[in-house]
Amino acid sequence: MTVVGSLSNLEVLKLKFHTFEGPVWELKDGEFRQLKFLLIHMTDLEHWEVDKTHLPSLQHLSLRYCYNLVEIPSGIGKIPTLEEIELCECKTSVVTSAQVIKEEKESLGNNGFKNYLLSLFDYISRAIGLRKTGSNAHMLGDA
Repeated sequence: MTVVGSLSNLEVLKLKFHTFEGPVWELKDGEFRQLKFLLIHMTDLEHWEVDKTHLPSLQHLSLRYCYNLVEIPSGIGKIPTLEEIELCECKTSVVTSAQVIKEEKESLGNNGFKNYLLSLFDYISRAIGLRKTGSNAHMLGDA
């Protein structure tokens, strides 16, 4: 991953299926300095080590069908530019870690931070154009 991580102008990264292999991802210092959007989709990732210095420009994190992922690293929540986490069909522990990050962001005064939890139906509906983006998404922490 260090070759991709060293691309100085990379703003969008989509890791789908087997583009990323292995249960652990350890980001290196200096990687992904300009990355704003990160999608991890159906990988075998279990643990992910990151802190706020690794993805300093990240705004949107999307985790879809990450059945093996144990949690979102707490360091993700320390990234000041992060505005949104979108989850689709992830473990309860991943949803819980997203909720903790949302609460931490709100305690620091970032009340505009968003977590979205999408069901499989929501995802398919969006893909085929039945609904506008986010129209049936559930905001985490909202009852």
